[in-house]
Amino acid sequence: MTYTHQFNGLLGGWARQVTVGRENQGSAIIQGQDDQWYGTEQELTYKLSEKWSAGARYEWIQDNQGSRGGRASGLVLGSDRGWTGHARFTGPFSELYPGAQLPAQ
Repeated sequence: MTYTHQFNGLLGGWARQVTVGRENQGSAIIQGQDDQWYGTEQELTYKLSEKWSAGARYEWIQDNQGSRGGRASGLVLGSDRGWTGHARFTGPFSELYPGAQLPAQ
């Protein structure tokens, strides 16, 4: 589900996306158990001038069985094989990204 809103003036726009996922037999904690995860992403932009905008993006995800969190930590470099055992991470994860951009040409 995605929601967007365009503000007037300098405050450019706001977008929010909610994601829910499921992976059959995807648990890194209990072999053979399914995994479900959910999260949200939000973006907000602010117009600095006719050419520049600044913005921030915030992401949050909840993964109790470890199929999303730290997936790369279980990879063997240069192959499609992963570690056996519990190389992945579980729980809530969040990130905040600030940035600036030029308008699309």
